[in-house]
Amino acid sequence: MYKLSEEENGRLRAQFKCQEDDREYLIRQVVNLKKDNKRLTAELASMASAAQAANQEREDLIAAQTVASADQTTSQDLAAHAGASLSPADKDLLQVRTQRYEGIIDSLKRLVEAERRRTKQARAAHTAELTSRTELQGILRQCVEDVRMRHQAVRESGGRSSAWAPAGEAAAGASHQVPASPRSTYSNASSRSSGSGAGAAGGRLGGMRPRPFSAAPATRHSGRSSSWSASEGRAGGFRG
Repeated sequence: MYKLSEEENGRLRAQFKCQEDDREYLIRQVVNLKKDNKRLTAELASMASAAQAANQEREDLIAAQTVASADQTTSQDLAAHAGASLSPADKDLLQVRTQRYEGIIDSLKRLVEAERRRTKQARAAHTAELTSRTELQGILRQCVEDVRMRHQAVRESGGRSSAWAPAGEAAAGASHQVPASPRSTYSNASSRSSGSGAGAAGGRLGGMRPRPFSAAPATRHSGRSSSWSASEGRAGGFRG
C-alpha cells in the first residue's frame, strides 16, 4: 500500500512538473504575442497616418490642378477678349513692345551668361593665385628656416672658438717664442765676465795714472762687438 502511494506521488509530481513547464511556455508565448501586437498596432497607426497624408496631398493636387485649369481658361478668355477688342494699330504696337521686351530679355540672358563665365574665370585665377602664393610662402619659409639654422650654427661655432681661445693663444705664444741664439748667449756671458773683470782691474789700477781711451777694433760678430763695447765703456769709466 505504501509502495503504491509512493508511485502515485511520483506520477503526480511528474505531471505537475509537466504542467508547470507548459504554463511557463504559454506565458512566454503570451508575452511574445503582446509584443507582436504592440508592434503591429504601431505599424498600423503609422501606415494609417501615411495614408491620410497621401490622401490629403492627392486632394490638394486635385484642387491645385482645378484652380490652375480655371485660371488658364480665364487667362485664355481674357487674351482672346483683349485681342478681339484691340485695333490693328494697337496690335502692331503690342507686337513691337513684345519683340522689344523679348530682345531685352535675350540680351540680359547673354549678359548673365557672360558674367557667369567671367566669374568662373576669376575664381579659377584666384585659385591659381592662392596655389602659387602657397608655394612661394613655403619656399620663403624654407629659406628663413635655413638662414636661422645657419645663424644658430655660426653662433654655436663662435661660442666654442671663444671658449677655447685663451688656451689656444697661450699655446700659440709658447710655440712662437724664439729661442736664444748661441751668439746672444755668448755675448751676454762675455759681457758679464768682461764687466766683472773690468771692475776688478779698475780696483787694482785705481792708483795708476790713467791712459787715453782708444776705440776697440771692430769684430766680425755683432754679439762680441756689443760685449766688447760694454766692457770697454766700463773700463773707460774706471780709467777716467
